Amino acid sequence: TTLWKMLSDDQCEEIFMTVLEVLERTGVEVENKEALELFEKGGCWVDGNRVRIPSALSEWAVRTSPSRITLCDRNGKRALTLETTNAYYGPGHDNVNILDPLSGEIRKPVKSDVVNTAIICDGLKNIDFAMNNGLPTDVDPAVAEIHAFEALVSNTTKPIVQSVKTVQQAETIVEMAVAIAGGLKELQKNPFVALYIETEGTLVHSEETLAKVIFAAKSGIPFVYATKLVAGDTAPATPAGAIVVAAADVLVGVLLAQLVRQGAPVIAGAFFTIDDKANGIKPLGAPEVELMGTGFANMMRYLRLPNFGFAGATDAKISDAQMGLESAFSILHAG
Repeated sequence: TTLWKMLSDDQCEEIFMTVLEVLERTGVEVENKEALELFEKGGCWVDGNRVRIPSALSEWAVRTSPSRITLCDRNGKRALTLETTNAYYGPGHDNVNILDPLSGEIRKPVKSDVVNTAIICDGLKNIDFAMNNGLPTDVDPAVAEIHAFEALVSNTTKPIVQSVKTVQQAETIVEMAVAIAGGLKELQKNPFVALYIETEGTLVHSEETLAKVIFAAKSGIPFVYATKLVAGDTAPATPAGAIVVAAADVLVGVLLAQLVRQGAPVIAGAFFTIDDKANGIKPLGAPEVELMGTGFANMMRYLRLPNFGFAGATDAKISDAQMGLESAFSILHAG
């Protein structure tokens, strides 16, 4: 199969060399004490909260992080092999509002919406994994992700990518998954859940974010480490510059995970938008957004790291021609 690539291998190498320079020369801001100690013990240069990472250490982390990760279904059957050029699709997550399919009203999501999402995901053959389409607002916000996971795991056997806001949520969700799998080792061998951890972006990594990385790595549970950037605002306006910052952000999580547990399974994630000042929006369905996502995927493929990104994104508010056009090209670029 001939694959379309936004970046050649030479361009990927050039961007990676720039990433190494950024991490070694500029460094990143780390606000987690345990992570600072791990970075310093691992050979990084630590000055207060500023961590500068020698290029050899970043390269070691890329080599040590698995180039393939397999997610199973709830019954332990191999389901998603995150390797080479395989592409898998699932729904989005944590939507603030949803469009009620029966009444047509825009409202806040509730737990029954997550249940319905799980049932639909389970029945659609072209949907490969499940995520909570919205955080339920009819439960305690502190445990909304836990309720979302319970709704998903009870109503689909497909792999679940579960966002977590706190370490306590991550611990509880893994505890539930361990109980279902029949033990931590069984879950490690046949993981049916991957934690979704989102960093603040632009070379800043908070205490809570890195605490979740440390927990996931210690547990040996696959996790997505994702950054979100606005080209022309929180990242350079050029696609290459935005990809440099995204890759640098992600490699911090990859390195920390490998320092905690060599071989810890990490999925590199990046979400982009642009600062569209003319229209006063930060679009998700714009062509530039999809191209940056494609370039990032090329980069991660070059580094042999599984990756996670946008697909089917649109700025349409209803199911119309704009949604069809933007979603189609977003899915095409992602694949």
